[in-house]
Formats: sequence, structure tokens, C-alpha cells
Amino acid sequence: MGELDDRGLAGPRVCYVIDNLNRGGTQKVLRQLAQGLSERGYQQTVLCLNQADPDVVEALHLGGARVEVLGRWGLLTGAAQRRALAHLWQADIAQTFLFYSDVLGRTWARAARVPVIVSSLRAVNYDKKPWQLWLDRRTAGLADRVIINAEEIRPFCVAREGVRPDQVHLIHNGVEIPEPLSEDARENLRHALKVPAGAPLLASAGRLRPQKGFSTLLQAMPAILRQHPQARLLIAGEGPLAPILEAQARALGIGASVSLLGRRCDLPRVLGASDLFVLPSLWEGMPNILMEAMAAGLPCVATQVSGVPELIPDARHGLLVPPGDSEHLAMAVVQLLGEPSLRRELGEAGRRRMARDFGVANMVGAFDQLYQGLLVECAQRRPARGRRSWQGA
Repeated sequence: MGELDDRGLAGPRVCYVIDNLNRGGTQKVLRQLAQGLSERGYQQTVLCLNQADPDVVEALHLGGARVEVLGRWGLLTGAAQRRALAHLWQADIAQTFLFYSDVLGRTWARAARVPVIVSSLRAVNYDKKPWQLWLDRRTAGLADRVIINAEEIRPFCVAREGVRPDQVHLIHNGVEIPEPLSEDARENLRHALKVPAGAPLLASAGRLRPQKGFSTLLQAMPAILRQHPQARLLIAGEGPLAPILEAQARALGIGASVSLLGRRCDLPRVLGASDLFVLPSLWEGMPNILMEAMAAGLPCVATQVSGVPELIPDARHGLLVPPGDSEHLAMAVVQLLGEPSLRRELGEAGRRRMARDFGVANMVGAFDQLYQGLLVECAQRRPARGRRSWQGA
């Protein structure tokens, strides 16, 4: 897995613990991180608590990580804990992602005497239950650092999750910069999506859950269609709100102008074929899908929540509207649809910003720097908890 460095020693051993390996933003970050750190000589294992999409597992394997799915039965019987401890005992660094893995992974890692324990908080999770926040607060102190992906998460992290200010560490998500679609490929995909020739195409994407605010976007569509009757809206993603959103579109009389695409494996191509991206979220962390839309050169309208203003800092990079406000959302979309030159300027500025400040290499380098620094701190503070460290100390 990890390559030997110029001294003949293997790189640090990282064990990631994550709730599931479904298709989501956190899983994409893990895939990018595993590939980038593999190229830097890290040896990596991913422990998935439950549910693993074969394509995500394969991508992690190709990225240089070993994957083991612990499974629900193993978690219920205790076998999963024994297997997790066996992996963690070999690790220099434990990195946890998502709620259950944060709680269990931090506890397992401390029991296995892992030298460095790092967790992450990917969003301002207003929907967490009191018992979940209680468990977060009880276990947060086991981590050496808790990574946040947006500065706006910091107050929530400290006030609600019980993380000490000195534990919090900011690392922005990274995004891959795609090649623009050719005009022929763009038109062919629009035809396959049943978008009329010349119709303005709006795109949005995310889990179909209340957090993502798709109901607000549908409420805005009648006002958008009054000004641009040929406009079409595509929403990619799956989740429990799918039938509710379909019923809402029919009730608003916009069913013919809105398509719920479900899960799309070609989402970058869908973005490349669109004219405008809309993010109507009620709360977020650092939304990967907005970063991908900007990287694709799409002008964006987004709600001013959580880490979004860190991606769209001013009106030169996109338009921000209040969350849950369908009127202002409609006004912003109508403005951009009516100004092609502004759309072009915003799209180009967003793509440049993503390439300059939010590339995957930036994110991987920041994780590498944090891990290496914590390993050095650990070696200086105490022995490697009874085991040989990756440096042979």
C-alpha cells in the first residue's frame, strides 16, 4: 500500500472510520484524501460501519486504501469492535467521519492507544438529537483535533458539540476541476434529458432531505417561469422527500418544467450541460456540490448559510440569497437568466477561484501537514503509547 520513503521506512499508517460508503460529499472527500495521501506514501485502511456502495469501495481500492465493512450484525454482536481494534492497533493515526464513527471511532482509537486521533465535523448539524449531542460532548475530548471544513462551523462545534477551541482545525474541502464539455456533447446530453432546444437549464443537486431546501426552490419556480417560460429545472439526488417534491411540483402547476433525476453517476456532465446552478440549502457545511458547480464554470445562486460565503465571498463570484426565501431566490435566478454576460463573468470567476484556492491538492496537503505535525507533537510529548511509531521511534 504505502510506498517506502527515501530512508526505507513506510509512511504513516492511517485508519479511517466512517458511517457508510454511500455516494455523498464526505465519502468523496475520503476518496480524494486516500488517493492523495497514497501518493505521499501513507498506508491506509477504511473501516465502514455499514452500507457500502461497490463503486465507492472500488474507487477507494484504486486510490490505495484497504476497505473493510464491519456490518450491522458485527456491530450488534461485538465482532465489529474486535475487528476494528485489530486494525486500529496497527495505526499511527485514526481519522473519523460522521456521527456514529466519531463516537465509536474515537472510543475504539483511544482503547487501541492510537497515537493521533482526529475527527471531523462536516456541517452545522442542527437536526442532531439531544442524545447525539450528548454523546458528541462525552467523546469529543478523546480527539487531538476536530477538523471543520468551513469557518462558520466553528461556533457550533464549540458550543453544541463540546469541542475545545484549541482542538478545532480548519481544512476546506477540495474540488477537481473538470474539462468543459464540447458543444456537441452538451447538446446531446440536453437532448437526452428532454430539455427543449434553447431552453434555459437550471440545475440543483443533493440529498432529498429538508436541509437541502428543495421545497423553497420549487416555490420559486412559478415566478421564474413567468419571466422565462421555457426554463427547465433538474434536481439530481435521492432521498425520502422525492414523492413529496414531485407532488409539490404538480400542485404548483410546474410539473412539466421540473425533473427529479434521482441518483446520477454523470453529475459533472449534467452540470456542464446546464446554464445556472442553484443551491437552496437551509444549512450546510462546505457544500461539495456548489464547489463542483463553480469548478464547472457555472454561475451560481446560493443561500447565505454556513460555509457558502467562504466559496462566494462577493457578487463577483455568485449571488447569495437568504435561506428559505423563495421570492429572493426567484429574483436572483431571473436576474442571471436575463443577463448572459453576467452569467459568463460569474462562471469564469468561480472556476478560477476553485482552481486557485480549493483544489484537491490544497486539501490533501493540509491533511498531510496536520497529521505530520500531530505525530511530531505526540513523539515529543510521550512515547508512541507502547508501540513503534511510523518513524521507528
